[in-house]
Amino acid sequence: MVQLPLAEIKNIIFVFRPLVMEQVRQFIRDNDYEGFEKALQGEPELAAKPDEAGWTPLHVSASLGRLAFVRALLDTFAINPNQQTNGGQTALHYAASKGHLEVCQFLLSNSNTMLLKDKQGWTPAYRAVTAGRPDILSCLLSASNNIKHIDDRDAEGNTLLHVAVQEGSGSCVKLLRELGASVDTRNQKGKLPIDYATSSDMRDLLR
Repeated sequence: MVQLPLAEIKNIIFVFRPLVMEQVRQFIRDNDYEGFEKALQGEPELAAKPDEAGWTPLHVSASLGRLAFVRALLDTFAINPNQQTNGGQTALHYAASKGHLEVCQFLLSNSNTMLLKDKQGWTPAYRAVTAGRPDILSCLLSASNNIKHIDDRDAEGNTLLHVAVQEGSGSCVKLLRELGASVDTRNQKGKLPIDYATSSDMRDLLR
């Protein structure tokens, strides 16, 4: 029986590791928890390994709403929930943008990633607004006294209220107003939230 030198074995593992990483992600996409668990038990370091875009298995799991996978990654493999992609997004950004309330709640219970911003200057709350999900927006703002950041601005000076109006999300505008969001903040273009309103109903919510 031929025994390969240790250095050559390591090279073989290095070559095939990207294939194993993709297999882990495919298990998540297929909702195959058993395959996912076995793959990571053999290569536990892959649980935190990012791809070329900075996505880890946690980002993939959160984006797809795979709560069991998210739980395992945080509880069993102690993954950092604040890890960001190349674009600055956390798992919570993706869970919020895809409308996965239970995943958002679990991530918030492990670490307050609501305040981390992506390269647009967006927190996960902005993602909830663009998804038209006032329930997730409320969940994010109510956690750990995040409500005090309701009038924070993104890279273009837009508040959550600006974006909610731009998106035409009356339900999010209504919630933000009920929570005390300012209607008097101007973005870098000098625009107030009401300047983006395209209907009388939206303007009424802002008065």
